[in-house]
Amino acid sequence: MKAQKVMPNMVDYAQFTKNFSWDKVRAELDGLPDNGGLNIAHEAVVRYAKGINKDHVAIKWLAVKGEEFDYTTGSAEGQLRNSVSGLYKRCLNKILQ
Repeated sequence: MKAQKVMPNMVDYAQFTKNFSWDKVRAELDGLPDNGGLNIAHEAVVRYAKGINKDHVAIKWLAVKGEEFDYTTGSAEGQLRNSVSGLYKRCLNKILQ
């Protein structure tokens, strides 16, 4: 195998599957408060946005007019939260009309 800068998560598939445990995986997840279940959006976005990588650039936006915008993992979580909130309100307004 060629030397890599970053070691892959799974080098040996057979060994990985032999030792795999859903209980171990579940222990790595935050879950919802009061054993309220699992929310994949929280696990995929919010947990990382508050972790050690919160200041790393997650999205580099290159606009048509040449502007560049960097969104960190932490700021992307806020943008996502605002987008979801706005979408929820729009849908709720349509339902209530």
